Amino acid sequence: MNRVSHDVRRRIGFSGLQQWRIEAALLEVSGWLVPLLKAGIPLSDALAYVATSPMGRLAKAYAQALQTAVQEGQWLAEVWSEQLPVLYRVFLMESQYSGALDASLLAWERVVQQRREWWQTMLKICAYPIFLCLLTACLLTYLVRSAIPTFQALYVQLGASPGRAAQALVACAQFAVYTVWLAMLCGATAAVLLPMVRHYYPHVWERVVRRVRWFRVVRDMRIHLLCLWLGSLVQAGVPVVDALRALSSEQFPLWVRRTASQALERCLSGKGLTEAFAEASHPLFEAALRTAEQTGELAEALLRVQEIYQVRLKNNVGKIFRWLEPALLIAVGTMVAGAMALLFIPMYDVIGQISGGGSLR
Repeated sequence: MNRVSHDVRRRIGFSGLQQWRIEAALLEVSGWLVPLLKAGIPLSDALAYVATSPMGRLAKAYAQALQTAVQEGQWLAEVWSEQLPVLYRVFLMESQYSGALDASLLAWERVVQQRREWWQTMLKICAYPIFLCLLTACLLTYLVRSAIPTFQALYVQLGASPGRAAQALVACAQFAVYTVWLAMLCGATAAVLLPMVRHYYPHVWERVVRRVRWFRVVRDMRIHLLCLWLGSLVQAGVPVVDALRALSSEQFPLWVRRTASQALERCLSGKGLTEAFAEASHPLFEAALRTAEQTGELAEALLRVQEIYQVRLKNNVGKIFRWLEPALLIAVGTMVAGAMALLFIPMYDVIGQISGGGSLR
């Protein structure tokens, strides 16, 4: 196995940000390498040209490591194997047997691009509601902690004590502050704990996904990912059996391994694709498999299905946040109206006492 130098390991690291850096470096190398391979240039000559191309330091180091591995007769998947993304390494390993390295790299680029587009779309959908939540929490905190106590002290000095309605509004505002911050804390905690439960306790996560109705979004996401990964592997020239065997490896999540291993056993026993994926049954998915059995275009059918599921997932997530925006706007408006009433109604009492010639004390 190719050994990575200490300097390269230090630059790569294992954090999320550094994993994003190595993925960007792989995309950069792939962007230079694929056109050369499609033009018919041998791999060794293409890597020699890519290694001297103007790229980032990490991309250039990876290209030079690939060139050295080819010269020494090593597999490309063994270069930086511990740092490579799982799916990228699977595509490289399968390209060793199919011989279609350019198709494998293009398929991996497509998967990465779709994932990035998905997260960009989710960020656009969630950014405004999250901003409204933060605005609501900060506004409530400012009113309860600063503005309202200042005005209350001023009115007490002027002799205008707040009534029961004002006191009730203050109590509601204080309760709302704790409720909003507690809800945001719970949401942030769930965002951190759910991936940890999915990673360290996959069996518990599987039970939750099967029993909780709201997790239909997760099930749709799984069909989307299964179609994307399997369709991309098949489109890269990998046979269906080998693609299922690759998805059954320990590198993939538990649900992928279970689905792929069951489908692989049934395919090896002579059953069709529709029967092989009976556990992951869905009307649209089953229709695509039946069509692929008749036409032989499995990759195209799976990729079309994943596009449909991607649109469905975007719509479902949009529905979840769509009701939140008007609710938060109403909450902000209610807070502003309540603060206006709480701060300025006693002022009218003071003005009335002054105009009537009464004493403020």
